[in-house]
Amino acid sequence: MSCEESDRKIIIHGICASCLFLFAFLAMAVTGCGRKKYDISTYEFKKNGHIIEHMSEEFPPDSYDESDWEKETGSLIEAYNKKNKDSIRLYDISAEEGILRCSVEYADDDAYYYLNEQPLFYGTVDQALKAGYSLSFDVYDVKGELVKNDVIRGMRDSHIIIMNAYTADGADVLLYKKAKYVTGNAEVDSSLKRLHITDDNTVYIVFD
Repeated sequence: MSCEESDRKIIIHGICASCLFLFAFLAMAVTGCGRKKYDISTYEFKKNGHIIEHMSEEFPPDSYDESDWEKETGSLIEAYNKKNKDSIRLYDISAEEGILRCSVEYADDDAYYYLNEQPLFYGTVDQALKAGYSLSFDVYDVKGELVKNDVIRGMRDSHIIIMNAYTADGADVLLYKKAKYVTGNAEVDSSLKRLHITDDNTVYIVFD
């Protein structure tokens, strides 16, 4: 079974424990740093390999013991950063009217997986193939034309993002360069740098 097929069969039984820790910890903050607020969860993929997750999630803080969650979350982040040179950073935190908003910057997809326990790949096509992704799937160019499923495998130096259902469903994606090929569940805006994910299937985005 390919990595893509495995990803599609992931069943989410609830928010992972580490995410709950993060949410409760952040919910204690009243205001953020005054930067842009995101109405839906948005993922930025940067040239330096960093991933910034701008979260906007429903969060009922009365459901949790905040002091316990805060202590556990702080320990998780601190432990990872000590071993990985401050790979996770939290900022722009607010929790108002049952909505949690914050930004979490990850140095790479490994840091994202650590805190969320959900797969996310961000690298070159060559790196994806070496990691075991078959990359045999139908994609569309930015004009909406279907492209043969072996085209991506030959684009070894291009970048590819692979986001599973739990991560991507209903989210926006921001790229630092224009998208070239996407799966059918990614809507590309006129700038070709912003996309909206429309369903709960694994999404693939290819750009230079």
